[in-house]
Amino acid sequence: MIAAKLLQIKSEALLPTPPVRDAGEEDAGEALALQLIAYKRYRQIADLLAQRESAGWRTYLRLAPPPKVEGVVDLTGIGLPDLVTAAQSVFA
Repeated sequence: MIAAKLLQIKSEALLPTPPVRDAGEEDAGEALALQLIAYKRYRQIADLLAQRESAGWRTYLRLAPPPKVEGVVDLTGIGLPDLVTAAQSVFA
């Protein structure tokens, strides 16, 4: 994919007149630069995870707060036979 974009950029650079692009068509150089920036970020994250693994850290911190559960489940009127029937239908 990257090689194809590099080949397209090189071939366009060798043309005597630059190609005319449509309004919705992306620039190959800009698309390649964005792809390489994203690749660099993934490599940084992979290196960080490799460092954590080599240090023996097997846990990772949660960056987002835990979700808040709203509402209360009303279990009045539900008995053991109802729970058994529900469990049987789930496991079936």
